[in-house]
Order: sequence, then C-alpha cells, then structure tokens
Amino acid sequence: MARKYDPLRDYLAARDASDGPLTLSFDQVGELVGELPPSARSRATWWANSPSARGQAQAWRDAGWRVQSVDLDAMMVVFTPDTVGTAPPSQDPPPEGTSTGSVRASLIAGAVAAVSAGVAALVALRHLPWLAIVLLSAGVGAVTFGITEAITSWGTPAKAIRWLAGAGVLVLVMVGCAFAYHAWLDPATRPAALPFTVSVSVNPPTQVMDQGCRQVTLPGPWRNPAPPTALTQDVINAWEQAQHGVDGGRTLVVIIVQGTSGQAVTISAPQVVISRRQQALNGPVAEFSGGCGGEVPVRQFSVDLDQQAPVARFQDGPPLPDVPAASGTIRQAGSPVFTVSASDAEYFLVQATSARSFVRWYLQLTWQSMGRSGTLPISNEGRPFATSAVRVPGNPQYFLQPDGTWVSAPG
Repeated sequence: MARKYDPLRDYLAARDASDGPLTLSFDQVGELVGELPPSARSRATWWANSPSARGQAQAWRDAGWRVQSVDLDAMMVVFTPDTVGTAPPSQDPPPEGTSTGSVRASLIAGAVAAVSAGVAALVALRHLPWLAIVLLSAGVGAVTFGITEAITSWGTPAKAIRWLAGAGVLVLVMVGCAFAYHAWLDPATRPAALPFTVSVSVNPPTQVMDQGCRQVTLPGPWRNPAPPTALTQDVINAWEQAQHGVDGGRTLVVIIVQGTSGQAVTISAPQVVISRRQQALNGPVAEFSGGCGGEVPVRQFSVDLDQQAPVARFQDGPPLPDVPAASGTIRQAGSPVFTVSASDAEYFLVQATSARSFVRWYLQLTWQSMGRSGTLPISNEGRPFATSAVRVPGNPQYFLQPDGTWVSAPG
C-alpha cells in the first residue's frame, strides 16, 4: 500500500524546504498517486499526521513534510516542512473543518442557538400551547445555529453559503407553519361553539303563516316572465331570485332556535341592523295571491324598516301553528325573551315592512348561557335580507291568474 504513495513522497522530498509551505489541489495529489480514495475528499481525518500512520501519512512524513491544513470545500491541502521548532510529529495539525477553532465555533453556535431557543420559549410561554412552544423553540434554535455557523465560517464562502441557505429554508418553513397554525390550530381563531343552533327560513311555508299578499318588486321593465311552477313559498323565492327581484313591501323571517345540551340558553328579542337604505326599486310588481285582503294579527316581531333606527317590537296575539320537526314539533315563543335547550326548541316570526325605501338589513340575537354570552348575526345565507316598497307611482302591478296568465293594473 505504501508503494502507491511513493510518488508523493518523492515529489515532496525533491522540494526545497526553505521555500515554505506547499499548496496542492486534491487533483494534483491524485495525479501523483494515481487516484485518491473517496474518503480523502470527504473526511479531513484522512489527511491527519498520525505517528503510526501508514500509506499516505507515512509518505509525506518520510519526505520530511506534514499536513498543515486541509480545505474539503476548496479541495486543497497545505504541506509544510516538518523541521525543528514545528509541532511534534506525534501532534496532528488541525486540518480545516476539524480544527480547534472550528470546534470552538460550533460550540459557540450551539450555545447561541440554545439561548435563542430558551428566549423564544419564555416569550411564547404565555401565548402558545406546549406543542407550539416546542416547535417554535426548535425552529429558532436551528435558524440561529445555522446563521452563527455561517458567520464563523465566512472565510470559506461555499460552507457559509450552505449554512445561510439552510437557515433561510428553515425561516420559510417556520413562516409557513405559523400561518397554518394561526389559520387551523390557534384557539384564538377558533370561536367557541355556540350553545344553540339556528335555522333561518325566509318567507316561510304556509303552515307557519298564510301567503297573504306575497309580492315581488322587479328591478327593470316587465318582460312577461313565466310564472312559478307552483305557488309555494320556496318556489316563489327561487322565482324571485331568478328575476333578480326582492320582496315587495314586506319580508317574513322565521328563526328556529334549539339548545345543543340540557343547559338552558336565554334568547333576547332580536335587534335590527340596517346594512343599506336607498330609493325603492323603480320597477313593476308581481303579485301571486290575487289581491291583498285584511290580515288577522298574529304573534310576531314587527319591524318598520322606514324608521331611522328600526326596532323589532313584540306583538302578542294568537300563536302560529307548531312547526313539524324530526324530534316532534317546535312551538312558537310566547314572549320576547325565551329559553331553549336541547329538548325544548322554539321559533319566532319577524315581519319587516317598508313603504318608502329599498332596505337591506339583518338581525342580531343576544344570548346568555352558564356565564357565557354573545351576539349572533342572522342573515339570509350570508346575505342581508332585502325589502323594497311597492307603491311607486307609475309602476304597474301584475296579478297572476288561476290559468297561469298575468293581468296588469296601473300603478
């Protein structure tokens, strides 16, 4: 094996020691000895000046030289004459990457990373759960370690760039994890479950309240649209949406409230919030009942949307029919403030009217249960309710006849 490195020994022996250190690339050494093993390019210990070394180390030691330093990134080795006054032959010179300075730099980087991780944990202790604290501390420590290593190895650009790139990737991963945690796991972004459920029905079916005078105000000129296929509130609602119309004159809203447990939940009278008020729609009116007659007062919350600050006023009267449900029937609330639970569901009716304006509005429910309280917005599937006045001078009305044709009357 020693014969393989004899050319290296002869090459060094022929050099004049007075010329000082000699720098060779790994490729130059490989040309002398034929080919370097992979460990010579990946392990600094291959270039160690061991007193009991055989092969490569014996070759340069027999020539009176020793390895002063080695740079695995640059693939360069520095030989220096092994003369009197230099390090004893039994003491290996510290090749770059395994030197005392490099070890010291790694220890410093580890210490800085540990301190940074500890500070991050202390800062997050009052704000995050344990799992998030552990992940944050580990991430901060790793990023700090990489940056510190990059700074201490700045003399080797390739190595410093690798450490900085690794730290940058970790920072991006931490930012992505922070966004994901905030969106999906952070308790602050996950509202506590409501102690009740709400079901909203706009212009409810006839078993709750008779259609009475159902009108739809259209936004443009009359184009003789095909009438609904059936005069049910659901079908009329779909027809209204398809024609881009809104409820004419009034909107009925039924809200069913049921608790999610045996604990009682107190529901207060709904509050009305105006989203937008503008002039009434300047278009024709389609009426499906054949005319409006007198209506019998019923138990409901009445809202005059033309008021500056509309209020839902409780109007007592005969109760409406019970609403059928999977668990039985749901009765109408008998007072403006009522209590529900999992076994006691109730509903209430809101009738909102407008004679002058086109109003977009929604409701708010205030609730209390077991020391908790809150306010829940009630809307039409995420959109405000919409009600427009119908008595606009000059706009005709169209009445649906039993034979499915429209008959017009001047406005």
